[in-house]
Amino acid sequence: MAVLDVGGGSTELIRGDGTRARASMSLPVGALMITDRFFDADPPGAAAFRKADSILAVELVPLSPPDSGLEGRERLRAVGGSACAVAAWIHGFRRFDADRVHGLRVTRDALVAAALELADLTIQQRVDRGCAGHGRSRLLPGGAAILAASLRAMERDEFETSVFGLRHGRALLSFQSHL
Repeated sequence: MAVLDVGGGSTELIRGDGTRARASMSLPVGALMITDRFFDADPPGAAAFRKADSILAVELVPLSPPDSGLEGRERLRAVGGSACAVAAWIHGFRRFDADRVHGLRVTRDALVAAALELADLTIQQRVDRGCAGHGRSRLLPGGAAILAASLRAMERDEFETSVFGLRHGRALLSFQSHL
């Protein structure tokens, strides 16, 4: 299994066998950073997405299978606020519902379409859609762009969302070690 987590300041990839991590990497590319760098206009527009995407194609090269050690058969889960909020947006949720978001499949094509759509909307229009508050809505175009570029770099067509993040896994392992 592989877990992708797009945070505000970094993107993490962890590979494991279900009980422990075998390898991990952290790249200094996050939703807040990309938003501030490329999506600071309101609305940012499709040109901002194209510019961000061309930079992300270079910055996310380490996620490619030769560099990351990913194998095509590994299950890919995406965790964190960006993945879950963008998945909710793509699936048309008017309100974020963790039970419904958990386990959703999201394709690279859907991510690109969502990033372009989100980039053409103001933050308030994104908020009015209802699946994220102001802070998260501001980051949605950047998060979608990173997720789409990550899938391209990893040579993957889709991921499955998980509302349980890396902290949940660490807490569970810590708890299990005390049993």
